Amino acid sequence: MANIRTRSRPNKIARPGDSRKCMVCGEPAHFFSPDYAPVCLRAECKHVLVRKQHMHNYASEQYFALQSRQVKWNIRQSTLKKKMLAKQRKKQDKAYVARLMTKIKDVHGYDPTIYPYAMIPKNTRELGKLPEHRKNYFREFLSTLIKEMFSEFKDNTVNATENVFQYKAMEDMYPMESRACAVCKGVCCTTGGENAYIKKETILRYMHRHPDQKPKQVLAAYMDHLGKKTFIDSCVYHTDIGCSLPRNMRADTCNEFLCDTLIELDRLLNKTPVPKGVYLIEYAKENWRKDNLDEDDIVTLLTPEPVI
Repeated sequence: MANIRTRSRPNKIARPGDSRKCMVCGEPAHFFSPDYAPVCLRAECKHVLVRKQHMHNYASEQYFALQSRQVKWNIRQSTLKKKMLAKQRKKQDKAYVARLMTKIKDVHGYDPTIYPYAMIPKNTRELGKLPEHRKNYFREFLSTLIKEMFSEFKDNTVNATENVFQYKAMEDMYPMESRACAVCKGVCCTTGGENAYIKKETILRYMHRHPDQKPKQVLAAYMDHLGKKTFIDSCVYHTDIGCSLPRNMRADTCNEFLCDTLIELDRLLNKTPVPKGVYLIEYAKENWRKDNLDEDDIVTLLTPEPVI
């Protein structure tokens, strides 16, 4: 049996299409090479292989067989639990929507073909002062990125004639979608962390528009837009009024991302006949525990024109 690890060769990371299986659980392997036993990312599988190599042959085989069965059983149970929770969530969604539709069925002569609905997540994080350690981490990350791109920019190693850096405001292009984002308050922003999805292309785009700025000026421009109060443990630019960074300074991810709700909203608005409006139903977890649902708090009607 191959050793788990040797000093001579590094791990090979599995690529799409690799068919090798973890020798412990049988799931797709992530690390393998001629000197490495195929193993997945599960900590318990790695632990089993490490323990096994320090045992005598008979004991190691018994230990491995027992632990392998246990890990496989755990995976099956976890899969069943996920399916059960998904089924339960679907049932909750249906009951939740039904309760709300009962409350608003008389509004505008409610008809689901004229006023369909889309479920929308709700950012329920609290606002707080942006901690200094998060600012410092972001400054260090951004400074390194700017210095690297500034060198390439000045050496003309990038295409300085490329002009694909203009973003039209979302509220001008897609007013309904923009209003949906305002209701959500940025659930998609919560994973932005201390990098705000900013990449080399983001900084390059800014440098093309401000060719006379030095690295310190570029850094200051981005740091100046940090909000004093942001949503806790969310993107450093995530404030109560949305992103504090101007759209033409944001990462492509932020400008181009469409969540499931926006995709569904686009589908509904392009139906024939075009609906008169779309109900956005928030599904923050605490809503399911409300005995007396107030539709004004958790249901928003989006219409192209104000309802008279």
